[in-house]
Amino acid sequence: MNKKIVIGLSLSLLSSTAFSDTYAKVDVGVSRIQADSFKFHNPVGTGFTTNATSGNHIILENVSEDDDASALSIVIGHGSDDSGLRTELSYTFRNDATFTGTAKFGGNDFNQELTVDSDSLMLFGYYDFKSSDTSTFYAGLGIGAAFNSAKGFQGANLGRNGYFPENDSTEFAWGAAFGFSTNISEKSTFEIKYNYIDLGFANSGTTDASFAAVGMNADERLESELFTQDFKVGLRFSF
Repeated sequence: MNKKIVIGLSLSLLSSTAFSDTYAKVDVGVSRIQADSFKFHNPVGTGFTTNATSGNHIILENVSEDDDASALSIVIGHGSDDSGLRTELSYTFRNDATFTGTAKFGGNDFNQELTVDSDSLMLFGYYDFKSSDTSTFYAGLGIGAAFNSAKGFQGANLGRNGYFPENDSTEFAWGAAFGFSTNISEKSTFEIKYNYIDLGFANSGTTDASFAAVGMNADERLESELFTQDFKVGLRFSF
């Protein structure tokens, strides 16, 4: 399913929600992105590395599997003070995150570097817990799609020019959130928010026989499962 279809379906679902108050919001903050189960698929290389292996995978050493990236979210929402329920449709832009590990061949540690650009479109439902006339704690759950683009390099620390081709994928995403909001005027609200979002898989492209020219085997790729913890502040403007 491509990005345009996912966005269209989400907008249709949001517009059908019968809530009384509409608002727009901009969130900015940091995404702490983690490449969980970061692996090196290399069937030929498993016979030559001194790293531990599992099937066709080389177990990477010296792994750095989390990175911080700036994030910007554009949000439209609907809510009702009477029910305490809200829905939000958000699109989040994140800067690139890079993850590294090493695989040893011929006594040398070859860096394996995976760089991921992950944006997400999420539809969240929230429940507001009023703590005063002007302040609210809230919690919610959401589903959506992650648009992941992943590429990589190999052996750059040794002056090599090996690279993994770029791979784009659209993944099912889900998340949870909680936060705090307080009114700063009749039509504006300040928020502090935490999100956990599972962004699905982010794998590089797979090499073929032509990659022998850059010293790599066919059927190599870097694999990861991606999730993020977002810490944001935002301003909500009611219509």
